[in-house]
Amino acid sequence: MTDANMVFVDINIWVMMKGIISISTVKEITLNTYLKAKDIRKNYKFSFWDSLIIASALENNCNFLFPEDMHHNLKKIINPFKEA
Repeated sequence: MTDANMVFVDINIWVMMKGIISISTVKEITLNTYLKAKDIRKNYKFSFWDSLIIASALENNCNFLFPEDMHHNLKKIINPFKEA
């Protein structure tokens, strides 16, 4: 990839990120998030990064979770802390 192509790609990535950020609430990952992710990984056998996404979603009461590599209909995401 040439330098010119990389600049074009970087600009496109930044434009997309600005669009996402403008309609999102950005939350910080805390030590507690990492500890929850560790437990999720241990209990449910997800990858660490998927566990971190799930832990963050749980902490922030997300209604939907759209991870990029948990394939559609192959895994069901359930909040284990939500009362029935």
